[in-house]
Amino acid sequence: MAQLIRTADAPAEPSVIEPFEAAAEAEDDSDRSAAVAEPRTGRFAALAVLSQRDFRFLFLSSIATGYAQWGQMIGMSWLVYELTGRSAVHLAAVNFVGGFGRLLIGPFVGVALDRWHRRSILMTSTMLSAVQALLLAVLVLTDLVAVWQVFIFAALDALLSTTNQNARQAFVYDVTGPEALPDAIAVNSMMQNITRITGPTLAGALIGAWGTAAPFLMIASTMTLGVLTTLPISRQTRQGARATGHPLANLRDGFVYVARDRRLLGLTVVMSFTALLVYPYLTFLPIFAAEVLHAGSGGYGTLAAAAGIGSLLGLFGLVVMRRVEHRAVVLMFGLLFYFVCLIAFTRATNLWIAAALLAVGGMPHAIAQTMLQMLQQLLPVNEMRGRVTGVVQTAFALYPLGALPMGFAISRWGAPDTCLVSFSAATVLLLCAITGWKSLRTV
Repeated sequence: MAQLIRTADAPAEPSVIEPFEAAAEAEDDSDRSAAVAEPRTGRFAALAVLSQRDFRFLFLSSIATGYAQWGQMIGMSWLVYELTGRSAVHLAAVNFVGGFGRLLIGPFVGVALDRWHRRSILMTSTMLSAVQALLLAVLVLTDLVAVWQVFIFAALDALLSTTNQNARQAFVYDVTGPEALPDAIAVNSMMQNITRITGPTLAGALIGAWGTAAPFLMIASTMTLGVLTTLPISRQTRQGARATGHPLANLRDGFVYVARDRRLLGLTVVMSFTALLVYPYLTFLPIFAAEVLHAGSGGYGTLAAAAGIGSLLGLFGLVVMRRVEHRAVVLMFGLLFYFVCLIAFTRATNLWIAAALLAVGGMPHAIAQTMLQMLQQLLPVNEMRGRVTGVVQTAFALYPLGALPMGFAISRWGAPDTCLVSFSAATVLLLCAITGWKSLRTV
């Protein structure tokens, strides 16, 4: 632990990817600080962060990969749904494989983000994601795809998407800095929810028009575009001194750092039980759409898009407000309101009522997620940011572990009743955290 917190002048080992060029980085850092030293005022002043060149290219790249992310979710779920004859257990099993992979790889990705240049990691993972999507599309088009292959692609996607998403989150800080970070995360989150609104609908429309291979072809195209828009980003960023020593020691330091910071530990605990008890329902949206609401693949896209519409509205308000005090408190109460809306969703029997409940719940949920992203970037020291991101984001990887038992329960008791019990349990745990985790009230 002696080297847990390094200074910016700490020596760095030669990178196997590319050098940091520390002198140029320091000069560039000075220029960036000057660029954001005078914050703009006004209702939409947060959008001024797009004037920063590197963030603008990262923003464009994230739009492209955002569509790919939702295309992957819709396409993979519908492919499994078709191949297995509408099996909830198979849906859960495929997501379990992906989630278990994310759970294992997440902390190691955090170590990599602190040891090597995040721009290179981002470009490599995006390019490989395009390749794997193209391979899956070819298998579907040639009628060679089988369920066992989907499990392999789920594991590959777990590795690549975890690397890509964690790198993007940490990279936002690198290309902006602490002054502009809240605005950058809010604007970036708005963009992600625009893709969340239009992405599922687009993927569902592609499936309806050209078949199950279509979303995977879309993923290959948008990921390629993501690589092209990442290329112009400068190699000199705010990334801190690289971690040295043995990677396993770096990994241990990341867990110890989070465990000793009660604020980060509290955030990780809250997101862990949310991922286990709440987020697994997303895996079973096709069942809600087809068997509960009788709306088919179009209804599936509508439900997924509805939550995105609510999220976009919530983030629009956040961009207008710009500065939020007591972010952890806002996060927890936002999740509480979201859980209540989901409990009501389990009782809905009409598509539009169900969609409305997801939209209303999406507003506080998006704000809560944005608060989490801000806190996990602002609370740790610069040299630990990648590992903290890896540990906290690993909590989200727990959701497929919750999806497997939820899938078995749904096959026996049905989706509405199973999700009602799970959401209620999460609500009780969250109320305990709100009343009992005092350190979260200070940030």
